[in-house]
This record gives sequence, structure tokens and C-alpha cells, in this order.
Amino acid sequence: HIMHGLSWTLFACLLLQDMSAERSEEEEEMMRKENQVYRASELLADWFESEHIEVYYGEFLLAQWILEKSPWNAYHSGLAFVDNRTGNKCLYDYAPVDVSSVMNMFMPQMQAGPSNMMFLGDYEFVWKDGARTQLELQWPGNYEKFEMLGVLNGSVFKAYTEWVAREFAPRHHSFQPLEVAVVDESKIKASNDRW
Repeated sequence: HIMHGLSWTLFACLLLQDMSAERSEEEEEMMRKENQVYRASELLADWFESEHIEVYYGEFLLAQWILEKSPWNAYHSGLAFVDNRTGNKCLYDYAPVDVSSVMNMFMPQMQAGPSNMMFLGDYEFVWKDGARTQLELQWPGNYEKFEMLGVLNGSVFKAYTEWVAREFAPRHHSFQPLEVAVVDESKIKASNDRW
């Protein structure tokens, strides 16, 4: 029985080690895509001379639920570009860091405080809704649908890539897909506005 227990323990350790290595490869890939955002002026420099860059909205089905006999779909989307002069493609997206559950984006986790007396109100809400802006230097194969939005030139595309790298990516680090608005006779406030 001892050998049998040790075999299962060894198997579990190897499995966890393999899962950890897999996670590291996924994390490295995400970091590479995030770093490309900040290197866009170098990586996409040949695009800036183009006169015809097409812009697309791309999406793929992320998850699907059936609630009250109706499908509820969650999609992931990105802003895709094609340089018609060279045929090169790229895609910007904003993706969750922890993709283990869609619920991470909607609900915080409740954790016990230092005294472990949650029933007395000693708890904290912890959000796992971290996100990052990413740049792919191709159109990923998992995207199922692309809809053309318009055409721009290289100087406008350059301004967009610089805005993403300087303004958007450094300031947006959480994925908050829900928006709550309070309508008042004098004003409308969004959930991310300061009161």
C-alpha cells in the first residue's frame, strides 16, 4: 500500500510540474504579445508608409451557456489590420490575464481576513480581473469572424499604435466588461466615473 501511495504521489507531482511548465509557456507567450505593443513602432515601421490599411473587427466564441432555453454567448474580440501594400496582418486585443474562468471578470472572490472570522465580517473582496493589451503580428487562427470597419493610411495607423503604447496599455490593467449607469435628472454617471 505504501508503494501504491508513493506512486500516486509521484504521479501527482509530475502532473503538477507538467501543468506548471505549460502555464509558464502560456504566460511567456502572453508577455511576448504584451511587449510587442510597446515595440510596435519598431515592429510595424514598414506599415507607416502605406496608403491603404484596412481595419477589421474580429471575434471568436469564448464561452456559451444555455439559460432558460436561450443561448448566452461570450465573445472575445480584437481590432485587426491588413496592410494592402504588403499583405501583412496584425491584431490588437485586450485580454484577461487569468483565463481559468469567465466568472473572474464578473465577480470578486471572498477571502478571509487575518482573524479568519468571516462570519463576523472579517473578509476581503479580491478581484482576479487583471488584463493586458496585446499585439499579434498575424491574425490568430481562433478568430472566426472579421467585419471590415474602414480604411486608413500609414500615418493614422502610426498615431494609433503610439496611442495604444503610450496612453491605453499603461493605464488599463483590469478587465471590466460590465457597465453600470445611474440616470439622474441632472446627469448620467458611468460606473468608472468618480462620484
